[in-house]
Amino acid sequence: LGGSSKITNTTETAMVIDGSFRIEGNAQVTDTPLKGNGYIGGNAEIKNSVVEGYIYMQDNAKFTPPVVANPPSLRRVLMFGNTQVLKVYSATAVSMRLEMYDNAILDAPVGAHAGSLIMRDNSYVFRADANSALVIQGRAELRDNARVQGKLSINGDVVLLGNFSHPSGAQTITGKRIISDVSQIAVVDVP
Repeated sequence: LGGSSKITNTTETAMVIDGSFRIEGNAQVTDTPLKGNGYIGGNAEIKNSVVEGYIYMQDNAKFTPPVVANPPSLRRVLMFGNTQVLKVYSATAVSMRLEMYDNAILDAPVGAHAGSLIMRDNSYVFRADANSALVIQGRAELRDNARVQGKLSINGDVVLLGNFSHPSGAQTITGKRIISDVSQIAVVDVP
């Protein structure tokens, strides 16, 4: 799907895209569940649609899932460029791998059980309310100018290097870790 194409479900029987998909250009997909492996690039947008599976995002792509309780979750997400994932309400205790690079923004709670998180460059995870922004049971690597705003809990293999910033919210970090900033050591229960 490319150019200025649009797909919008308006009937009672919803259309589902099942399998590989590619959405680019200025294309828009609205109210349409997607399952499988997908690419979103250019200025493409996926709105109010549930994506279940693997998604690769680059350029200025945006993904805004519906606000529903416990939707099917993204299993692997790679974000590059100025991509944005907005208002995700994922089920907890899912196995997910998330990688964020460049200026990628995730406005959502991230809960990964037996998963991984890699944040580099100027990537940013935030949560406006007082709930947890990031809960990882597994591998977490935050480098360069990566930022997390909100409560943070990481249990597992942790790397915090560069100018990593956690400007607000409580943090709990346990497990094997490499921490480059002395101020981080005071916050973490170092054995």
